[in-house]
Amino acid sequence: MPAKTMPERAHAVNLRKGRVAIADCAYVITAVCHQRLALLSGLYEARCVVNGFRSCDDMGLSQTLAFVVMPDHFHWLLILKEGGLDSLLRRLKSTTAIELNKMNQQTGRQIWQKAYYDHAIRADEDVKAVARYIVANPIRAGLVKNLSNFSFWDVCWL
Repeated sequence: MPAKTMPERAHAVNLRKGRVAIADCAYVITAVCHQRLALLSGLYEARCVVNGFRSCDDMGLSQTLAFVVMPDHFHWLLILKEGGLDSLLRRLKSTTAIELNKMNQQTGRQIWQKAYYDHAIRADEDVKAVARYIVANPIRAGLVKNLSNFSFWDVCWL
């Protein structure tokens, strides 16, 4: 079943009120590592973030459509299922920070910038085109010439 999109009128009105999260709508989330450090460049570090996405899905909070984990940030295309974006991102950032610190035998190291960017997919946007744009990020960043040479991405339509 395709995701609902943010109604144009509701989107414009709600932006004036601040951040809004609507269940069963699709969102693109971008979160950046503290000081843009490349904290996610290793296999285990990137898998920790991917596991965080899967955990949120397993808890019924989200449904992942696509993602890419870059060395210093991630892009996550999801359908919000329950709760709000703030609580979803707080949970994801908290659990991944704890795991990443544990993995590196550290405690309390700041992993994520406090803020995140979110974009509600509107009715006039093609969700699959957004997903393609997201997963092509490593090519545009010059990390690889072919996406098959980059491991930290997925799209539900494959």
